[in-house]
Amino acid sequence: MSEEISMNRKVIEVVLLTGDEETDLLRFSFEETPLDVNLNSPLCQNELKAVFVRLLQMLIENDVYLEFNYADDYGRAMYIEVCEEYVKDLNRELASAKEKIRKEMG
Repeated sequence: MSEEISMNRKVIEVVLLTGDEETDLLRFSFEETPLDVNLNSPLCQNELKAVFVRLLQMLIENDVYLEFNYADDYGRAMYIEVCEEYVKDLNRELASAKEKIRKEMG
């Protein structure tokens, strides 16, 4: 199972993998349906926004933590470093957003 629930904490696995020779995917493994972000697509920013909206929705009821990994056969070191840092930044953003959301909800 890619999503783990423990005392209202959800750990979402985020995996960097190769779709094909020219496609790098960042897969967010939500329980219902994994969401893939094609890092080589001009729609990448919109796909990332959709993921962030989904994560914010989850924050209403759960603590959310993203756990980064990459496929064993993935070999583009620059993408690994950038995506790992991006996931760390997302975790910081989620922690900050969680506090704001819960304050507003009272």
